[in-house]
Amino acid sequence: MLLVFRLFTTVFLIMSLVSCQKKDDAKPISSSPIMCSAGEVMGPGVIGGKLLKPEGRIAQSVVALLSGNDQEELSLCTGTLIAPNVVLTAAHCVMNKENRMLTDGVVLFTNDFMCDVIQKKDKSRARRFEEVIVHPDYDNNHPALGNDLAMIRFEQSAPQGFVIMPLAEKYVELTKDRPVYLAGYGKTTEYEIDDESKPMLRLANVRPSARIERFGIENSKTSSQLAFDQSQGESVCAGDSGGPALVMEGGGLQVIGVASIVYNQKEDRTRACQDIVIHTSISYYQPWIKKTLKSLLGTEARKDTK
Repeated sequence: MLLVFRLFTTVFLIMSLVSCQKKDDAKPISSSPIMCSAGEVMGPGVIGGKLLKPEGRIAQSVVALLSGNDQEELSLCTGTLIAPNVVLTAAHCVMNKENRMLTDGVVLFTNDFMCDVIQKKDKSRARRFEEVIVHPDYDNNHPALGNDLAMIRFEQSAPQGFVIMPLAEKYVELTKDRPVYLAGYGKTTEYEIDDESKPMLRLANVRPSARIERFGIENSKTSSQLAFDQSQGESVCAGDSGGPALVMEGGGLQVIGVASIVYNQKEDRTRACQDIVIHTSISYYQPWIKKTLKSLLGTEARKDTK
């Protein structure tokens, strides 16, 4: 499973800002000032990837998710805007080891939330969770079984400038040389991050992987999961869970997968995120996605007109 960062202080600060309440236990995220230098600082984000600027098409649809509960678990994940007030992500981003949902959280609309939301206190970029729905067959104790999807409806609607990212209606052929783009707010190295690190939105360029016998994945329309090769220097890792796999199709970008599991066939823990990443297939789960989106919206989902 793609690991999730524990960002207790960050969540307390953002939740306090959004709700206009002060938490007594909310401490500064760092003793040093947060630098807002147009993305020049290095921090957690896609390994080997490039920083996405806020005006780019992908940055207008990909969001950061900070979720937790009133007890212990808090995590950073990535999601994709699929309706004016709904985000698609991975189920394990909003589930703990006891298979309980982490329903208290915020959606952050910025490529650099440490700067925009924490430092600048711009609460217009944050939206609280209103409702979370996890695929009914997902089991957090057995993530390799698949079904790793969740949807989050958030308060109000996305800020101006953010647009819906289309989902693949049908399976998209994945030849071995076809570019696939993975976006997320996760780690930039295999090493643990420190308190000074800054989650920022980055993009990796990978290629489809060959069949993985252990999971029965062969990148076909009958497979519920898709596999991508991360061994060429760009890869997603902790914090990128729930982020999209994107391809160019029909003249524009489409989401074909949701980041779920990293798998190292050589069991080399020093390169845990630099072998294979498994995504939940969007086309395979279209019936559940459409049904759940309709339930969250209360009406038929509106199509993006941009």
